[in-house]
Order: sequence, then C-alpha cells, then structure tokens
Amino acid sequence: MKKLLFLILLLSVFGFLLFACSPSADSPDAADKEVRAAADTTTALVSDRESLIQLMDQYLDALVRHDSAGLPLAKDVKLVENAEITPIGKGLWENTTGPNMTEYKIYVADPLLGQIGFMGLLEEKGKPVQVGIRLKLVNGGITEIDHMIWRQIAEPMPEGLLKPRPGLVQRLDSSERVSREEMFRAANAYYDAIEQSDGNVAPFADECKRHEGGITAANNQEPVPED
Repeated sequence: MKKLLFLILLLSVFGFLLFACSPSADSPDAADKEVRAAADTTTALVSDRESLIQLMDQYLDALVRHDSAGLPLAKDVKLVENAEITPIGKGLWENTTGPNMTEYKIYVADPLLGQIGFMGLLEEKGKPVQVGIRLKLVNGGITEIDHMIWRQIAEPMPEGLLKPRPGLVQRLDSSERVSREEMFRAANAYYDAIEQSDGNVAPFADECKRHEGGITAANNQEPVPED
C-alpha cells in the first residue's frame, strides 16, 4: 500500500493526477464496480494497458519528429501545455530536439477510463527537460493532451533522473493494492497538505521522499558529507 500511495503522491507533485492504474480483472472491489458503472460508455475500456503504453511511445516519437500525421487525433483534440491552451504543432511539438536518453520512464495507464500518463525526459532545444504527458482517448481518438515541462534540471544530470526508483515501476501484489477511490483520496490529500502547510493531512509513509527534478526535496535521509 505504501508503494502505491507513494506513486500517486509523486505524480501529484509533478503537476497532475492521472486516474490510477486499474487492478487486475480477477480482483475487482466495490469502488471499481462503481467507477465502471459510472464511466461514460464512450470512454470506458477503450484499450488495454499495453496498447496505451504503445500509444504513448508513438506520441513521444511523433514529438521528436515534429509530425502528428500518424497519430489518432480527434478533430476537437485539446492540448494544454504548462496550463496554457496550445495548438497542435506548437510548444513541445516544435521545440523537442531529441528523445529520452536515460532509463527514466514511468507509465501510468488507466484502461478503464482510456487514459495514459508518462513521466520522463525529452531534449528541448538541445537541453534535457523533465516532462509529464497525459493522453485521453474517446472512441479510439485522442481528445485531450496535457504537457507539463520542468526545465530547471541540474548539471550534471541528477541520479534520480537516470532511472526510476524500483517502487515506482514494479507490479504490486494483489495484497498491496487498494481501491481507486482510496488512491484518489490520497492524491487529493497531497494538495490539501500543500495548501494547509500540514504534512499530517496526507497519508505519507515514514520513508516517503519527495523528488523534484530528480533531487530529493523532502525527507532526505542521506548522510550529509563533511566539508
């Protein structure tokens, strides 16, 4: 459970919450059943996890090539980059100059609601940037795109951006999984904790560390080197 809450909280730090990974089909709980019943039939179960990850990789490749022609973009697709509405072809679409050159890649796929999130690196105008990207599909077409870009990356590249921490990418045992409802609550509580300046509001594990730009920004328990 701690690992799962940690993943959701890290995604919240980066700037957006992506509708949590759905559990395996052999262990649905009451919260999942409610979400399935409430989900719009045009968005629910549009794809599987592997297909969503492939779509994100296709999208990242298209960014590098500055070519959206091969993507299943809906006619009314909406792109928001760093909280600003941006036309397709602008922003990262024209400024990306290279792919992720490290192993730092985190995918968060939600087949139930047809969404996929990604955290990783791209090269923008020759410099590395950390990005968070969300795609939403309706009837097989991408209708919503979010880009969040963090440009203040330290040099040399922080170790935290060379590869993801194991707890962020390993598959959880069924005994460690929690409901979607509980994951939503944990992520929303993170924002409440920030607004109230109170770390007791969110369900932080004792060992939880916050990383910003690959650097530990809270609960750094590494020994401080002597001068």
